[in-house]
Amino acid sequence: MCVCVCLGPQASAIEVARRPPVPCAVFCRTATVWRSLNPFWGEEYTIHLPLDFHHLAFYVLDEDTVGHDDIIGKISLSREAIAADPRGIDSWIDLSRVDPDAEVQGEVCLDVQILEGARGRCLRCHVLQARDLAPRDVTGTSDPFARVFWGSQSLETSKTRFPHWDEVLELPELPGAPAPLRVELWDWDMVGKNDFLGMAPQGLAVCIDFTCPSLLIPVRTGVSLASIRICVHPCVSRPPAPVRTDLMRPLL
Repeated sequence: MCVCVCLGPQASAIEVARRPPVPCAVFCRTATVWRSLNPFWGEEYTIHLPLDFHHLAFYVLDEDTVGHDDIIGKISLSREAIAADPRGIDSWIDLSRVDPDAEVQGEVCLDVQILEGARGRCLRCHVLQARDLAPRDVTGTSDPFARVFWGSQSLETSKTRFPHWDEVLELPELPGAPAPLRVELWDWDMVGKNDFLGMAPQGLAVCIDFTCPSLLIPVRTGVSLASIRICVHPCVSRPPAPVRTDLMRPLL
């Protein structure tokens, strides 16, 4: 049994379980405690995080000598939770089950407007692009497409490996109460069912225009399994001051 520490909007369980781990997703991995249900590691790591990170995830794995490691569960700490107490976090935290529909990351940029016309109102959703999506294929990539829902209607963008769609989808308004807008991202697979990549958090009724990048969120969260005790202390490291070469020339 071991622990992997990952960084991202939401770290991907596919990348964590793959061996060897992807360097950009996995920061460190503890030693393996063999044949134990109450493992103790006592290991300490110093991780330099970018200022725009969103979550720090800890995955507990069951290491297998043959095949992929089994993921037992995970915890995810947001940047706000880590920075809330200057003393850091030192407590037991319940593990959550790793659900493929909850392992999402990245963001999508949308331009949404309500247009008035001779035939009535319609929703104009300009799907611009997405970035930092979770890899879902064995090659380490995805073939993402966006699916826009407005009430009982839906439209899709084209399937592409490079999510720069720049496509406009228009849906007419149906009679009744204002319908919520929902934008989902999926990985298209030629064989089998498509893989869920995330959903934009626009669950409110469409009443105003907006243009913004939106962090993708999962459909649902897992349930508690066991617990793991961690200790996280935030610290700020400052880069060294630049050398004033103009002041050194007179001395030379």
